[in-house]
Amino acid sequence: MTFRFDPYLPAVDADPFPFYRTLRDEYPCFWSEEANMWVLSRYADISGALQDWRTYSSAKGNLMDELPNRAGATLGTTDPPRHDRLRSLIQMAVTKRALEHIIEPTRAAVIGYLDDIEGKRSFDFVTRFSSRMTVDLLFYLFDMPRSDMQQVRDNAVLMVQTDPESRQKGPQHLLLI
Repeated sequence: MTFRFDPYLPAVDADPFPFYRTLRDEYPCFWSEEANMWVLSRYADISGALQDWRTYSSAKGNLMDELPNRAGATLGTTDPPRHDRLRSLIQMAVTKRALEHIIEPTRAAVIGYLDDIEGKRSFDFVTRFSSRMTVDLLFYLFDMPRSDMQQVRDNAVLMVQTDPESRQKGPQHLLLI
């Protein structure tokens, strides 16, 4: 039987770790037809790729289903020298000194979310923790009104999803761009 890695499959989503193990052990550099991309699965290979932008360019995008017009336009989808120029624009905004004002609210939010999941045998990490923290950080950084947090969180989750049938961005995803 030929190994296939389809990151869209419900079985992969439910428990990706056996697939990751097979990738690491037997297929460290694997072409996934379903995702239309190469999958690197070993730490040293991934680390090396992150340091070699000429070979592993982000300029054509870096998501399985790239958002229209994003590739080559954002910090995460550019290579030097454009990447360096974009990075220099935000570098001062993300120094430790510039971010000190969000440390305590972030710590309080983390403690609250951890308290919320304490003692649970299982939980959805994205729903119960990471998506909440990501949006909280955006609100702290940009001092946005808290009344819009849930809508922003819902939109952020929707933006990175694709239609499960077509595996493409649908109109509901593109309205947010």
